Amino acid sequence: MLAFLLDEQITHVVAEQIGQKRPDIRIESALRWRKGDLRGKADALFLQPRMRRG
Repeated sequence: MLAFLLDEQITHVVAEQIGQKRPDIRIESALRWRKGDLRGKADALFLQPRMRRG
């Protein structure tokens, strides 16, 4: 399943609002995904674990 991961510059509220209006779209906020462990890290580090997770 395709999922969207919002950049940390976009508030987690956006992910929540989209989820409420379109529950069929899987979307997560970088600010909350993996408890924010990758916040402020380079994009390459950020995307590699996400692609492996599926």
